[in-house]
Amino acid sequence: MIKPAIVSLRGYTGDAIKRTVAIRPLPKYPFKITGVEAKNGSFVKFDLKDDLTSGEAGYLLTVENTKPDQGSYQDTLTLKTDSQLKPELDLPVYGFVRNRPQATQKSKSK
Repeated sequence: MIKPAIVSLRGYTGDAIKRTVAIRPLPKYPFKITGVEAKNGSFVKFDLKDDLTSGEAGYLLTVENTKPDQGSYQDTLTLKTDSQLKPELDLPVYGFVRNRPQATQKSKSK
């Protein structure tokens, strides 16, 4: 179980843009994550930690945008597992970075 199944990194240039993904092996299909790799890796960084909050085996994967300017990108994070059935799990990542809109001044007409 991976929630969310797709990582969408949306925000403004200069802001910290990151999302956390919860990964839980189903009891019927246990596995451990042995590594994480980005297919491209140009605009994302990630950090995998054990999720100790639920009392069940699981992981928290934090994915962060590193693109400094506006634009969009896509990447795929591959989770390497010790599972015979599914040795790799792919997690799509989409980034949308925009410039912050300028505040508009209302004209004062008399």
